[in-house]
Amino acid sequence: MDIRRRRTRIRLHRALCDLLAEQPLSAISVEALTAKARVTRPTFYSNYAALTDMLDEYLEGLLVEVEARMEAMMDGGGATDCLEGMGRFSASVFSEIDRNDPRLIALFQGVPNLAPEPRFAAVVERIMVRADVPDHKVWSAEARRFKAHFFTGAFIGALRYWVQSPPGIDPYAMGRAFSDFALNGRLGAAPPFDEST
Repeated sequence: MDIRRRRTRIRLHRALCDLLAEQPLSAISVEALTAKARVTRPTFYSNYAALTDMLDEYLEGLLVEVEARMEAMMDGGGATDCLEGMGRFSASVFSEIDRNDPRLIALFQGVPNLAPEPRFAAVVERIMVRADVPDHKVWSAEARRFKAHFFTGAFIGALRYWVQSPPGIDPYAMGRAFSDFALNGRLGAAPPFDEST
């Protein structure tokens, strides 16, 4: 992507964030967005077919970052299937994602044909295929897919809770709590957000 096109997209995304902070996506028009970004309608349509394409691009960027972060951790010898390793990874995601980004909030409120869960599950499944020990290779594709969706649902639920809850929960405490329940079941090994543990 050339520099001019990239700058235009940045301006459009900033304008979208400003508008989403004031109103739902359904109330935003291309006209309002282009006026806010100070670009023409043809400029918008040379970059996107619809406003939802911008959220799709934002979601794809998040997923690419999450997958790259996990692969870097695995390449560095970090364990992702133990409490400490999964906790570090989860905390890094919680700490890097801007919980106040109106685009993330809009995704969680629901965007037609743009649910984050199935695409996140595809990322998780790819990571699981790469990380699984040899004994688990005998699992069927359907079983592995269910496993990916199970953990995706839990992680998206935790992320949604963190985004929608009042400020105050430390992202690292959130990462530890998610990892504890993911690896130890519904009872967990310790109360979540308990700094004494």
